[in-house]
Amino acid sequence: MCYRKLLMGVAIWLPLMTATATDLPERLRDPHGDALVVSHRTCWKFASENTLDGIAACIAHSVDMVEVDVRTSRDGTLVLMHDERVDRTTDGHGAVADLDAAQIAALRVRSGGGGRASTLTARHPPTLAQALAAARGRVLVNLDVKAAALDRVIDVVEAAAAQRDVLLNVPLDVPQAALQRARKAGIAL
Repeated sequence: MCYRKLLMGVAIWLPLMTATATDLPERLRDPHGDALVVSHRTCWKFASENTLDGIAACIAHSVDMVEVDVRTSRDGTLVLMHDERVDRTTDGHGAVADLDAAQIAALRVRSGGGGRASTLTARHPPTLAQALAAARGRVLVNLDVKAAALDRVIDVVEAAAAQRDVLLNVPLDVPQAALQRARKAGIAL
């Protein structure tokens, strides 16, 4: 199914919708419904990208949906990180897949969209579970599943009881069994 109503990028801050986060599947399937305002990498113009502060900024700006990027740490923890490496957005170095959750949690996040010219904050990269808890009932979540096992992502979404708050953005080569599991769980794809 084509979801034509998503506006990607740093969103135009218009409170277009008053519906709750639990209306996601219905809102996506209505070809005549209002547009959804979606902010890419959370609201990184107002807070560090892919952080809990970024989610809070999106909520404060009445964004309908936040897009976050999910990767897997060395020990299997799902964390929010856009890049394959932590270098651009944190004070750390190396690939997410080569660092364990404790190492990632100890990193300090850079302001805004990151880069060496940005300042370090006191914040740390969150886990997917922390992000879903922060968003729950307040903003919809578009999970861009980067280097993460879809079955594990579904496990975390189900554990957070966030199935109806989440839209999965997955690569085309995802196994059909994983897609069927997501659909059966009530997660929008």
